[in-house]
Amino acid sequence: WREIFLAFFGMFINTCKKSTFMIKIIQLSLLFFTLIFFAQSPNTEKILEQADYYYESSDYLKAIPLYEKYLKLNETDYQVLQSAGISYFRVDDFQKAKEKFRLAALYCPVDKKTELASYYTNLSGAYSNLAEDEKAYEYAIKAYRTEETSTTLFNAASMANNNGKCTEALKLLNESTLDNDNNFNSLYGRCYLNQEQFDLSIKHYEDFFENYEEEEATKFNMLDEKMNLMYAYLGDASKSTNTINTDRKAKIKKLYKEIIVNENKKEKLIQYFVDYNTWNENKYSAEIIKQLIEITPNVSTATILRIKESQKDFDGMSQMANDYLKQNPNLSSGDLQKVNYFRYLGNLHTFTKELKANNFQPNEKKLNDLVKDFQAIFEDREYADDEITTVMQDAVQVTLLTFLDSTKSYEEQDKAAPTLTKILQTFPNKKFQSELEVIVATDIAR
Repeated sequence: WREIFLAFFGMFINTCKKSTFMIKIIQLSLLFFTLIFFAQSPNTEKILEQADYYYESSDYLKAIPLYEKYLKLNETDYQVLQSAGISYFRVDDFQKAKEKFRLAALYCPVDKKTELASYYTNLSGAYSNLAEDEKAYEYAIKAYRTEETSTTLFNAASMANNNGKCTEALKLLNESTLDNDNNFNSLYGRCYLNQEQFDLSIKHYEDFFENYEEEEATKFNMLDEKMNLMYAYLGDASKSTNTINTDRKAKIKKLYKEIIVNENKKEKLIQYFVDYNTWNENKYSAEIIKQLIEITPNVSTATILRIKESQKDFDGMSQMANDYLKQNPNLSSGDLQKVNYFRYLGNLHTFTKELKANNFQPNEKKLNDLVKDFQAIFEDREYADDEITTVMQDAVQVTLLTFLDSTKSYEEQDKAAPTLTKILQTFPNKKFQSELEVIVATDIAR
């Protein structure tokens, strides 16, 4: 731009009137601006040199203000905009990173395909970290269409998958003629996992882990990849109609032991064991989950009881709760309430099953025992409205739902209503109790 400025003034001198005064003014101005420009040049070069030094040293917080200072004087330098954007990205300022990458792409000459594709790819990454998945996908595709490389393909397919476009991701991968490395096995694994094609997900993930090299591991969060393979194993087991073979069980257990070294991942998997009922409803996957829990250190009794609840092992739940209460007589009030809840829940399911078999004529002794189990969840006192805990509410809700599940007609509901009322009327809050009686009267005994 200095050359353009000088050329402009040269043209201006040639076209102006031959006024000695005017020429002297112009020459003086030209000298003044030339001095400024040439005085700035070494300074900006030094600023950029320092910024690049900090950038190469990964000291991005020091690089950023220097890049910003340089860009005030050279705002269209797309290469420096890229470096500034990466610096912001590295310190998790994705909003500013996005803006720098956007400007780098804007000012980059259209014939520089490799650079332009890189800027679009980085812009996609910034949008992804800002949870703007549609924009992330848009720019990832733009990068791939600008220059088809393994990097742009991987990013485009990955962003498609992240955006719920699993079919589009697989189409991109399958239609490409590029030679893809082992990293693409992880991407195939994720795509097929999202489509619940667990067998294909397992195949690609097993290939990925068998062939990856240590230096490649830095490109991935390997624990996340292992978690995905675990989900694929369990998902496949949940659809199984046969006992899981010994080799597969061994692989699952080995992988599980590698994952649960990380406490956060261990808790996340256990939560999935509790919540993801598809795994628990199939006896073959439920069995492997039981075996995994047995080899898990420091699992709370409450967690195991919840897993038994998910697996509908009600007899095992009530027995375990009873044993735990006998072995731990000095539980805190909160823990005591939780364990009593699980004991009641297990006995409730056993009772309603027998009740239905006996045409809803209750065994009075078993009914009285069940009422005592229900009452044991609460302290022997009246509760104010704001003292009612989540566990207390869960006890009421599960009682209603269990009775409703056991009755298939209005006639059966009428027969079950007196038994249900006898349990719920012991709830230690008068306002809640009266509301529950209305529910029983209107929704069940109609």
